[in-house]
Amino acid sequence: MKWRITEDTDSSNDNRSSHIQLILMVVSIFFLYEIVSLSKTSLGFDERLYLKYGLQFFHSFHYSSTKFSPLYALILASFFKFFHDPLLASRALFSVLGGMLTFPVYYISSLIRKKHAVYITLTTMLMPGMLVLTLYENTHLLFLFLSLTSIAFILRSAISEKSCWCFIAGIFMALAYLARLDGLIYFFLILAFFVGCRFYYRSPKYTQMLFFFLVAFLLTILPWQYYLFLNGRHLISTVSIYHSTAIKLYGQGVAAILQSPNFILNSQTIFLLFKAFAVALLHYF
Repeated sequence: MKWRITEDTDSSNDNRSSHIQLILMVVSIFFLYEIVSLSKTSLGFDERLYLKYGLQFFHSFHYSSTKFSPLYALILASFFKFFHDPLLASRALFSVLGGMLTFPVYYISSLIRKKHAVYITLTTMLMPGMLVLTLYENTHLLFLFLSLTSIAFILRSAISEKSCWCFIAGIFMALAYLARLDGLIYFFLILAFFVGCRFYYRSPKYTQMLFFFLVAFLLTILPWQYYLFLNGRHLISTVSIYHSTAIKLYGQGVAAILQSPNFILNSQTIFLLFKAFAVALLHYF
C-alpha cells in the first residue's frame, strides 16, 4: 500500500512553471499585505503587551508572562530591534508572514486541485478573514503559517512514506502551539488522522509517523512547559483558562461566536485542512 500522485507527461516544465508562479505569488502577496498594513496606525493592546514581554526577555532573559504564548512576542521584539519602531516592526512582520504563508497554502492547494492551485491560493490569501482580521488579530498569521506548514509536511510524509517529514511537522506544530494555544486543536486533529489511518489501513507505518511527530512536538514544547511548571502553571491549567474564555464568549450568544475573528479564521483553515486530507486519502491504494 502506498500513496500515489498522478504524474504529468511533462513534469519538468510543469514544475518550472509552478515555481515561477509561486515566486510571483509570494512577492505579490508580500507587497499587497504591506499596502494593507499601512492602514494600521497603532499597535493593539495585546500587541503592545507582546512587545513588552519580548523586549523584557531580551534584556533579562526572563519571560514574565504565563498567559501570553512566547513565540510571537520574541519574533515581534526581534523585528523591533531591527526597525527601532514598533509600528514599522508590526507592519513588516505582517507582510513577511503573509508572504511566507503562501508556501503551505499553495502546497495544500496543489493537492486539492493542482490545475487550480494558484486560484485557490489567491482566494485563500485574499479572504477578508485572512487579509484584514489578521492585521489586528496579530498572532493569527504566525499561527496559520506554522500550523499549515506542519500539515503540509504531514501530507508530504504520507505521500512519500518517509517518517522524517513527520518529525519536521511535529516541530512546526509545536511552534504553532507556542504561538497560540489554538495549536492544540490542530494537534488533536492530526492525532485523530494518524490513529484513523493506522486502524483503517492496518499499516504500522502510521505508528512510526505518529511516533516521530509526537517526539518532535513534545521536545519542542518542553522548555515552555517547564517554565510554566516553575511558575505554578501546567498544560491542563492553561487549557482550562482558554476554555473558560471560550465559555464566556459563548455566554454572550451564538452571534458573538460566529462574528469573532477566532471562529472565522479557524473555521476557514480547518475546512481547508479537511479538504486537503480528504484529497490526499484518495491517492492511497
